[in-house]
Amino acid sequence: MRHSKTGEKFLEVRVIDQSTREEVLCQLRGVWADTAPIPGDYVNLLEKEGNLTDSRALPSCVRKLTLTESNGHLLVIQPDLLLSPASLSTYFECPRKAVLSERLKFNIDMGYGNEEDDRGMKARFFGNILHLLFQKCITNGWGEITELSSALWEMLHENSVSLWSFAYTEAEAFKELEGRLREIHDWHETYIRPKNKSRATLPFKGVLGGPQGTQEANGAVLSLREVRGTEEYIYSPSLGLKGMVDVTVEVALHGWDGGAHSLVAPLELKSGKNWGQPAHRAQVVLYALMMSHYHKQQISVGLLHYLSGPFCTTNY
Repeated sequence: MRHSKTGEKFLEVRVIDQSTREEVLCQLRGVWADTAPIPGDYVNLLEKEGNLTDSRALPSCVRKLTLTESNGHLLVIQPDLLLSPASLSTYFECPRKAVLSERLKFNIDMGYGNEEDDRGMKARFFGNILHLLFQKCITNGWGEITELSSALWEMLHENSVSLWSFAYTEAEAFKELEGRLREIHDWHETYIRPKNKSRATLPFKGVLGGPQGTQEANGAVLSLREVRGTEEYIYSPSLGLKGMVDVTVEVALHGWDGGAHSLVAPLELKSGKNWGQPAHRAQVVLYALMMSHYHKQQISVGLLHYLSGPFCTTNY
């Protein structure tokens, strides 16, 4: 750790390009100064050139690179250990939790870790059911509550053994989840089959990449055009990330430069009641970042919807 003349702390890391054997001096400033690489670590250096889709391995001709929170360059430590956005977002609770959870996952799965209590198992089970219902509704175009009710009964019957594990009957589970069907139906009617188009738009918060770099899209709004898929498994070895995107959607951006632009975006679903958690927002950003690398196109939008919360969807 070093300090500049102004007293700012920074970290200098010397990195060897394994293919060319060239040495790169990397200065980590700002929030990056708290990074803790150790000698022998494998790392990926990604340099931002204009926009995210141009990120690539640092070329050997570069001898020095400075990372700050504003210039968009990235340093990924131990990228061979692929983490999910969900686990990486637990950094807000504990910086070591994501890596430890991944490394100890085998022991937990084999029954050597702490077991969840019945309440936690029930919450996760009901959350999975709501995820599946939402995904089936928007992909199949269900416009009637009865279609959701039939699907819910079918899912509960197929998972009756799981229900027994926390002493629930199918009827009790249906009664607890039945009130959520209307919320899923209303979301579908508002954003997928809108009768009132003014309610079907969301204000856009963020910047977009263009030929002249990033620009703020002031006054722009989003509308959902198409559901492209659900549970899409994607990964990015350069970022050290892997995961399932709950829903991949195509949205239209209006009112930015007088035209309408099509954008691909992840839609992250949350069934809990801890609305607005930084970890949830971080997941959306990480999915958008990962999709940018995987699909090799700019992903500037991410959507977050709480199945148990207020009737709204936010974007980041």
